[in-house]
Amino acid sequence: MKPSSKNNPFSDMFLLQTLCQMDILDSGSVFGNIDEMTRQAILKKHPHLITQYADGRWKTYVEDPAHPGKRKQIAKATREEVEKAIVHHAKEIILAHANQKITMQLLYEEWMHYRIRIGTSPKTLAENKNEWNRFISEHTLAKMQVTKVDAGILEDFFFDITKNHAITQKRMVNVKTVLNGMFKRAKANGVLATNPMDDVDFAQYRNRYKTKNTSKDNYSQEERDMILNHLKNETGIYELAISLAFYLCLRIGELTVLKKEDYHDGVLSIHRSVRRMQEMRDDLSLSPIEYQIDERIKGNTADGFRDIPLTPKAISILEKVIARNPTGEYLFMNKGKPINGSTFNDHLKRICSELGIKYRSSHQIRFTTATMFYEAGIPVNQISTLLGHSDTRTTFGYIRKQRPDDASKELMKNVLD
Repeated sequence: MKPSSKNNPFSDMFLLQTLCQMDILDSGSVFGNIDEMTRQAILKKHPHLITQYADGRWKTYVEDPAHPGKRKQIAKATREEVEKAIVHHAKEIILAHANQKITMQLLYEEWMHYRIRIGTSPKTLAENKNEWNRFISEHTLAKMQVTKVDAGILEDFFFDITKNHAITQKRMVNVKTVLNGMFKRAKANGVLATNPMDDVDFAQYRNRYKTKNTSKDNYSQEERDMILNHLKNETGIYELAISLAFYLCLRIGELTVLKKEDYHDGVLSIHRSVRRMQEMRDDLSLSPIEYQIDERIKGNTADGFRDIPLTPKAISILEKVIARNPTGEYLFMNKGKPINGSTFNDHLKRICSELGIKYRSSHQIRFTTATMFYEAGIPVNQISTLLGHSDTRTTFGYIRKQRPDDASKELMKNVLD
């Protein structure tokens, strides 16, 4: 997707607009061959004669940027070479002038358009946009000229957004990612010589972050048993899907697109998932969400493709599903289409309400299973394989802290007393 020229401070059109504002190019002449128009406009406005001297060389004068108000001579073998030098010299001055006009807001828009062109995922773009809108767009930093932003100004900005513990460390990292990307883009295009983020001391903000939300938890063993017992005689497609989910460790986007042929020899082979699709438009708005079934797994790594061993109870639920829908393309279908993850969660919420259990989403079922595996003594690298993680550090994030049980309390007594 090509950005509109008004949002691209590095484009030839922006250069033309600057030429117009500097009274070098007539504002009615913004179409046609940009390079040729720019060349002609600069030569037309050149204030000094281009003269061939007795030695055969062509000479003229241009403004000396190092000494304002003074000029320096250009001497070349041909008139064409002199004209080329004039244009090059003028463009350097014009671009320097243009760079002084680029605000952080304008740079942000160009950076986003650039990333659309190179194929950055809409999900990442949406996250970057959220951080810009939440923490930067209304701050005075957004209106500043890029060339005037230094480490001191950035440190003041970070002190502002961390005031009263108003931002989590994770979102702070996201904001840093946005600003780093913008400044790197400016540096790559000659607007900045260095990235001012490199000189910011981020250690000074460590104690200013909002405490990480630890309220997310998994279902307890008792709650899991209550839900499964409540659903054991149910034959509705969503009820069966919820029951099976508690015997597996799948993402909801993997569960909803299981096929009958994925079940074989007591295992489920996972090799497809639902992908959330959106496009970012030229005005940086997002298109409506669409869902696409892909033969790939979240993270796009080989670790996502895996076989999940099934327990006898899981096999029993699967056989009920197949008997209910023997000819469907997918195991869990509603009105001829794979079931929807959002509706899955609506049913789960209703069941929790009926049982007086705190509702947690389908994603927390994965946390529940991972925690049960860990507490049962299954090695973390094996749990990673079952969850489809490429890194055990991710898996540890799924293992929730539990209150010490009676066995642990007894061990504590033995150790401490």
